Amino acid sequence: MLRIFKGEAALVTLTGPGGSGKTRLALEIAERLADAFDDGAHLVELASVTDPDRVASAIVASLRLQEPPGRTPLDLLTGHFRERRTLLVLDNFEQVIAAAPLVASLLRACPTLTVLVTSRAPLQVAGEREFPVAPLALPSLTPATTLAQI
Repeated sequence: MLRIFKGEAALVTLTGPGGSGKTRLALEIAERLADAFDDGAHLVELASVTDPDRVASAIVASLRLQEPPGRTPLDLLTGHFRERRTLLVLDNFEQVIAAAPLVASLLRACPTLTVLVTSRAPLQVAGEREFPVAPLALPSLTPATTLAQI
């Protein structure tokens, strides 16, 4: 999984059902790879965003960028990431999947940006590498099984 980020893909989407560990895996990847990105890694929680048109603004707010009058959030993000080597982690993208073209636009305009997305479904944009995350299996338990036996 980590080798995907060594120049092989600019967009990786961790997909799987809710509770399968996508966020935890994304955080672990970001922590392990942060030093490989000159400008580090940045997590954007999208769980509270329900309108795809608000995704760019949510990223701007998470980065604490100032939105000058007359510039769109996409223009601001493009200017911010254009010269930076950053890992951008977008968590809980499934409810704003219609914002997938925004991610594609950012990647086209910012060749040194890498994006890691967690979602229940892939973004289905050019260059995306999907990595399915299956839920962990539980051990088979019998009624007499104790915690010490597991």
